[in-house]
Amino acid sequence: MAFEKLSDTHKELVQRGEIAKGMDMSAVALAWGEPSSRVEGIKGTRRTERWEYNGSRPVVTNTFFGGYSSGYYGPYRYSGLGAGFGPEVAYIPYRKSTVWFISGKVDEWERLK
Repeated sequence: MAFEKLSDTHKELVQRGEIAKGMDMSAVALAWGEPSSRVEGIKGTRRTERWEYNGSRPVVTNTFFGGYSSGYYGPYRYSGLGAGFGPEVAYIPYRKSTVWFISGKVDEWERLK
């Protein structure tokens, strides 16, 4: 329903996953999806809102682990030495894009290439 209310120019942009100055929030949500976070504010006498879109990148590191243990388990005595080397994947967050709205319309935006 929101798509039908857009101008022809904004419909074309949304279909390509693009946004432009002057688009309203519903058009941006259709083009780029819901933001990861929203920040409200005031600029002069006008209401502002900033939408942040976040992503994450995998980072692979190699780890070494090892150790020795001993003890008793019931009537049995145990001991062991173990070590290993293996990859570990961590996901590092980053900001993909930001959209600034003034009075509900896109004023500025930036996007990571």
